[in-house]
Amino acid sequence: MIDYEVEVTNIVASITFPCRIDLEAIKKTFEGAEYIPEKFPGLVLRLDKPKVSLLIFESGRIVCTGALNLDEVRKTAKKLVRMLKNKGIKLAEPPKIDVQNIVTNGSFEGYIDLEYLHSILPNTTYQTEQFPGLKYPMDEPKVVFLLFANGKFVCAGAKNLEQLNKGIEKMIKILEEKDALIPRKPEF
Repeated sequence: MIDYEVEVTNIVASITFPCRIDLEAIKKTFEGAEYIPEKFPGLVLRLDKPKVSLLIFESGRIVCTGALNLDEVRKTAKKLVRMLKNKGIKLAEPPKIDVQNIVTNGSFEGYIDLEYLHSILPNTTYQTEQFPGLKYPMDEPKVVFLLFANGKFVCAGAKNLEQLNKGIEKMIKILEEKDALIPRKPEF
């Protein structure tokens, strides 16, 4: 079995409230809120704890980026409701939360033969003049891997941890079956 490490680096989630949101009121109330409706219809609000960015739309839809786990997304929704209530702005509760994308960084123990993988795996993109990694979109689960020769990888597109784990397990199986991972020599 191939050893690997993986870390969630970003979760993108939709937080949807069943009501309209007064963006002008939020802009006036919160220092640092960015809202220029002539350029973009959403308001940007950055929070420190948890450290996330919110893109808030009048329709009640909010895009949350920067969370490291689902608990942080839930805490963000609760914190936003509390912050707005304290300023006299009410939102209907509870919101609906949908994870759109989980992004991870990781590494396999060894070097990956990208040229070989590119020659045998369908739908891969590998153009070293433009980008040093191999892009491999999986059909099932629907995730995309960026693989690098030094064994590092990025996996994006999972909507839950089950999809993420299935994608990593499938990638390990491919690397093992195709003998595409070259072990590192021990350092003395």
